[in-house]
Amino acid sequence: MFMKRGAAGALFLLALSTSQVHAEETSRNTSFVDWAEAVANRENMATPPKFIEGPYATLTESEKALGHHGPVVVEGIIDVDGRMREPRIKVSSRAEAVDAIALGAAEASTFSPAMDAAGAALAVVVAMPFDLVSYKSRSGGMFEYRCGQFVRDMDWWKRAHPEEAYKKHELYTMQLGFFMSGLVLRSGKEQERFRAEIERFDERWLAAIETCRKKPKLLQKDVIFRQ
Repeated sequence: MFMKRGAAGALFLLALSTSQVHAEETSRNTSFVDWAEAVANRENMATPPKFIEGPYATLTESEKALGHHGPVVVEGIIDVDGRMREPRIKVSSRAEAVDAIALGAAEASTFSPAMDAAGAALAVVVAMPFDLVSYKSRSGGMFEYRCGQFVRDMDWWKRAHPEEAYKKHELYTMQLGFFMSGLVLRSGKEQERFRAEIERFDERWLAAIETCRKKPKLLQKDVIFRQ
């Protein structure tokens, strides 16, 4: 007896689908085992892996124009050949393209592998941080960070982190630290003034955003410290 073509085709597709699911499950199981072994290997690690070389991860102009930025942490297995396998995002910037830049740089990097006490190479899980932010760029960082970029960055960051206050942003924390170091702490009224200036920094930050919105060519650092 011959099957109708439609039935035969359906059975073929079912077999193909089952085969694909089995392959995916096998891949996931293998990945899980490799990851578990690499995590366990850290207990036997005498020498950690060391970065040798890799591309400098930097924001693209298109991402800057959107205000996308942020610290990203990539986690993966540094294998015995010194390459990263199975990289994944541990801490996301909340911008997919920015995370992809970090992933690409991590995959293209080379390391000296971890070693045990006997000098044998070990595969271990490591975390690799990336600062994909304009105010830390090689081209000048905060000394070339303009108001226009600051506004784009803050507008996007607030949309991406609506539940968080600006004081959670890394740049806010950095500049608050610089501001505090410039205050002279003495006694009595000077201490009160010191505390008042710190509490007022949030107002200073918001005012800087609005000033920068009107004057995008100014340096952000000049605006924030002149408020």
